[in-house]
Amino acid sequence: MFTSGKILLVSSSVAFLSISNLSISPIPKYKTIGASIGYSSITVVSFFIMYYYAKKFEIVKF
Repeated sequence: MFTSGKILLVSSSVAFLSISNLSISPIPKYKTIGASIGYSSITVVSFFIMYYYAKKFEIVKF
């Protein structure tokens, strides 16, 4: 169903859309701090999504 390329593409696309929304939306109120919190949170979530699928489909064995 999913190959490693599709998983990476979907994860990267979702991360890009989320980063753009969460980094831009808090800028008027919180300035740089809001953008950095949005970016950091999406980076962490993206890592865990990729880790989950890597373990599920045994792309990386560790």
